[in-house]
Amino acid sequence: MPSILSKNEIRRILVSLVAAQQRLRIRHGTMPKECAGDLHIAARSSDEIDALRVDEEVLGFDSLSRIDLAMRVTQFFNLSKSGVDDYLLVRRRIGDWIDLINHHLAMLHDEACFTFETSGSTGKPKRITHSFFDLKEEIDALIACSAIDLKNESRIISFVPSHHIYGFLFSCLMPSTRNLEVVDLRWTSPTSLSRIAQSNDLVIATPLTWTQLNGISLDIDPGVRGLTSGAPSDQDTWSIVREKGLTSLMELYGSTETGGIGYRKSITDDFELMGHLSQKDEKIYKKQSEYNALAVQDRLEWTEKDRFRVLGRIDDVVQVAGVNVSTTYVSDAVCSIEGVQSAKVTFEQQRIIAHVVTSTKKSDAQEFKKCLQRDLCRLLEPSAQPSVLTVEYTQ
Repeated sequence: MPSILSKNEIRRILVSLVAAQQRLRIRHGTMPKECAGDLHIAARSSDEIDALRVDEEVLGFDSLSRIDLAMRVTQFFNLSKSGVDDYLLVRRRIGDWIDLINHHLAMLHDEACFTFETSGSTGKPKRITHSFFDLKEEIDALIACSAIDLKNESRIISFVPSHHIYGFLFSCLMPSTRNLEVVDLRWTSPTSLSRIAQSNDLVIATPLTWTQLNGISLDIDPGVRGLTSGAPSDQDTWSIVREKGLTSLMELYGSTETGGIGYRKSITDDFELMGHLSQKDEKIYKKQSEYNALAVQDRLEWTEKDRFRVLGRIDDVVQVAGVNVSTTYVSDAVCSIEGVQSAKVTFEQQRIIAHVVTSTKKSDAQEFKKCLQRDLCRLLEPSAQPSVLTVEYTQ
C-alpha cells in the first residue's frame, strides 16, 4: 500500500524538523550558527538534501543531540508504532530517514497519526497528537463546502513551516491527497511571490507574511488566492486582497490543540463552523464523536447555530508573529535572571514590552543589560523575547 505522504512531503517535514532543532541548539549556544546553512532548501536539490549526513560535521548534531533529533522525528511521525525508529541512529543520511518514514506510513496508512508541539512560549511545550483520519476529515470538509476551490492546475505556494499543524495540513497533507505541486518559499523573501505565483495558485501564509507584503510593489498574476491562519488577522492582513490584487483570501480559525474550527472570507464576516463539526450548548464537537468538546482557547460569541465571532483569549496568551506567547511566562523567565527584582511584561502594538527593576548599581548598567539580553535569548523563543526592554535601577 502506498504511503499517505509522498517522499517530497516527508522530505520537507523532515527538513523543517531538523532546522527547528538546529535553531533551538544555536539559541542555547550548543551549535555553531553556520550549521543551519547546510539545510537551506532553496539552494539544494532533493538529491543533495538526501545525501546530507545527520552528524556533527555536516549538520552539527553530535551523538547526544542526534538522539534528541531522532526522538523528535519519532515523536512527530509516531515511528515507534512500526518500530522503524530503531534504525534512525544506525542510518545517518537524510535520504535514509525519508525511506524509513515512508515505509512506516505505508505500513500504517489510515492508522497513522502525527504529533505536533505547541510553541513553548506559554510554558512547557505541549504535544498534541492527531490521527490521519481526523486531519484528512478537516481537509475534506473545507473542500466539500467549496471553502477551498482546488483546480487540476492549482499549486500550493507555502510560507509556513511544514512541521506545524497549519503547514502540515495545507502544504503536505492536502497536496499529497490531491496530487498538487508544492512550491516551498519559506526560505525566501515574501517578495519572491511576484516572480513565482501563477493564476489558480493557493498561497499559504500567516498574517505576519501578508502584512509584510503591504506597501511593497508587487506584480501578482490574476487568479492567485490566499489562505491565512496562525494568528488573528486585522485590516492590514485583508488589505492584501485589494492592494495586491489577490482573487480572494480565506482565514482559517483553530489551534494546534483543536485543528481547524471555522473559516471566513472577509474581515467583516463571522466565522462559519467547519462541516465536520457541530455546536451544542455553545460547545464544539466532532460529528463523528459527540462526547468530548474541543478545548477552544478563545471566548466565542455564537451569532447563529453554525456561525461565531472570536472575542479573545480566555487566558493571558497573546500572539506574536503567529506564535502564542504567555506574558506571565515571559515575566517569570525575566524574573529568574540574576539581578532582577521584579518585571512587568505587557503586549502593546503587536510587541512584547518588559520593564525590569534591578538592585544592580547604575554604574554597571551596560554589563547588566548585556547579560540580561543574553539570558533572555537563552530562555525564550525569539517570538517571546521583548522587543522593548527598559531597566529601572534602585541604586
